Amino acid sequence: MPLGALFGGLVAQQIGVREALWLLMICRIGAFVPLLFSPLPRVRDYTELQANA
Repeated sequence: MPLGALFGGLVAQQIGVREALWLLMICRIGAFVPLLFSPLPRVRDYTELQANA
């Protein structure tokens, strides 16, 4: 967490606080996109996933 805070502070200093927050939100949405194409949200039991592997 300290490294993330340091990186966030450096980014905010370079591009501005508002732009850094927009960048954060874009990255959060980008991190969510792979879950849309993953089978994990549809798996009800871990044994189902092991049986298909």
